[in-house]
Amino acid sequence: MICYDLLNANLISNEKLSAANSENLQGNLDNATQLIKAGLASLSDQYRSDNVIDDSGMHLVLAEQAEASGDLVVAFRIYRRVLENRIILMKERLDNINCENRE
Repeated sequence: MICYDLLNANLISNEKLSAANSENLQGNLDNATQLIKAGLASLSDQYRSDNVIDDSGMHLVLAEQAEASGDLVVAFRIYRRVLENRIILMKERLDNINCENRE
């Protein structure tokens, strides 16, 4: 079942990233930011693996501070970068456990 959960989280996070980019292009920065945050939530910590050091939590603190101070442009950019990086880490994790040949 782990492959299904990881693949599902990966799919949802990619969909949220795509929708957020679309909302951003339309000037809906608040919606875009919420979609990015939903993408991060869908991945939770499932993207992590033992062989990777992840320091993106520090970036999330900066994004949260920017958002709290009303700077959604900076917050969105940081959140999006974190989500993009975590999606890459998730892909690497999926490649390493070879979910195509399981469940």
